[in-house]
Amino acid sequence: MSDADWSADVERLIARAAGSLDHVEVLRALHASRETSTDAEGLARRLHLDRETVGRILADLRLAGLVSEINGAYKYAASSRDRPTVDALLEIYEARPIALVRAIQSRPRPLHSFASAFRLRRKD
Repeated sequence: MSDADWSADVERLIARAAGSLDHVEVLRALHASRETSTDAEGLARRLHLDRETVGRILADLRLAGLVSEINGAYKYAASSRDRPTVDALLEIYEARPIALVRAIQSRPRPLHSFASAFRLRRKD
């Protein structure tokens, strides 16, 4: 699978919900145990990540509509429209992790682009 094989939907999902490889790993863990709910502390222990980091990632994934939260318990909750795209993203994670990292790092960052517009430049 080459980068060119990735669908536009996968590219949009990376831009919308994969702020880091940790985002994909949290999504992958929730996807793997989609029949059960888990709390941020349990995910942090299982993935060997900081609890605060996992909390921020869960908030991002919830905002993207991929995770639901009820009373501090999180569960994979992608819509039927997003599920095939999430599955494709997770296949890429397994088959081409380095290419995925490159895609995540090169994704547009709106806030960074906005801030760059105000950067002071020297006149030559």
